[in-house]
Amino acid sequence: MIQGSTDVPQSDVAAGTNSGLCPACGIGQANRSGLCKSCFLTQLGKSARKYIITPQALEELRLAYMGNRTEVTAKLRRLSSRTEIPTWALKNEANKQGWHCCPQRRRWTGEEENLLREKLGAVSVNSIAKRLGRKRASVEDKAREFGLSVRISEGYTLSDLAGVFGVHKGTAKRWAERGLLGKAHEQQGSAIRFTESKVLRFIRGYPHEYNLARVDEIWFKSMLFGALAADGERV
Repeated sequence: MIQGSTDVPQSDVAAGTNSGLCPACGIGQANRSGLCKSCFLTQLGKSARKYIITPQALEELRLAYMGNRTEVTAKLRRLSSRTEIPTWALKNEANKQGWHCCPQRRRWTGEEENLLREKLGAVSVNSIAKRLGRKRASVEDKAREFGLSVRISEGYTLSDLAGVFGVHKGTAKRWAERGLLGKAHEQQGSAIRFTESKVLRFIRGYPHEYNLARVDEIWFKSMLFGALAADGERV
């Protein structure tokens, strides 16, 4: 909250204004503030240091910086309005704390979306992300937005399996070493892959090995429901 403004008595300000001299130093020319420019800036600096940010406001400030630039700006304005602390003072405090707003996400272009639709299912998500210069999570989010599966139709590498099951690559490797994924085959050089039928067999036979809350939902449903539809056609 704000505590005070200047330490100059109002009577002295009035007297200084009438005489044309600054009542604080008695040398400079007083302006509309009643002080000369030098004394006004000095007193402004003293007042600026009197903004007190409570622990609660400091925590709100920390949370305000969790977002992109537009979100941070809006939160700072609301916090400033509620606490009567100027946004510049809040920003200064955030800088001292080492808090900075996150950059806004780069928008997807039409060319990037077309490439995603073309390559998804043929190459790994990591390869697509590298080609687009994006993070894996960004590619996966866009795939979910389009209702597309990130599975590899030609087979799954250990990295692919780790991604769709939401586990560490070491966990997928242990599944393979225990024979839970069946026999692997090599494709595209030395990459070890597991066919879709073997992965589906693993899903049905070893549900205790993975956590449903962590799997890729769209991919999981396409695996199960796609298989059920195929079974229905064969009946």
